Amino acid sequence: MTLALAAHTRFVLMLCFGALTVAAAAQIDSAKRTKGMLIGVQAWTFSRFTTMEAIEKVAAAGGTNIELFPGQPLGREFPGIGVGPGMGPEATAALRNQLAQYRVSVVAYGVTGIDRDVASARKLFSWAKSLGIGILNTESTEAIDTIDKMVKEFDIRVGFHDHPRTSDPNYKV
Repeated sequence: MTLALAAHTRFVLMLCFGALTVAAAAQIDSAKRTKGMLIGVQAWTFSRFTTMEAIEKVAAAGGTNIELFPGQPLGREFPGIGVGPGMGPEATAALRNQLAQYRVSVVAYGVTGIDRDVASARKLFSWAKSLGIGILNTESTEAIDTIDKMVKEFDIRVGFHDHPRTSDPNYKV
C-alpha cells in the first residue's frame, strides 16, 4: 500500500468514526438505540420503491430507524410528490402517520443541499424538526455560515457526506 493510499484510508476511517459518533450523540427521543448508537437503514436501499413502501420494508426486517433521501416518491396516494420540505402539510402528515404505524423513526435526511440563503435553509430545518429528524446530511460546504446558524436555532446536527466526483486520492470535499 502506498503512503498516499494509507493516509487516504486513515482519513476515510476517521470520517466514518466521526459520523458514527455524531449519529450516536443525536438528540432524537423516539429513536431506538443499540448499545447507545442509532443504527438504521438509508431509504436509498429501497430506491426502487416509494418511501411508504420503504418504511414498511424496514419494519418487516426488524428495523426501527431510517434515513430518508430527497425526492424519493412518497407513495401511490401522492403521485408526483417526493420526500422533502416542499411536500406540503398533508403529505408530511401522511409520512408521519406511516412512520408511527410501523414504529419507525426517521433519524436523518440526506444527502440534501442546504442553501446559503437563511430563509430557504430555515424551511428545510423547520420541516426536518417537524418530523423529529436530528441529522441532516449534506455536501453544501459553501453554506457553512448558514448551516452554523441553523444548527444553533434548531438543535439539528449536520453531517458532511462526500460523493467523490473523481478517483483522485488527493480530492477533498
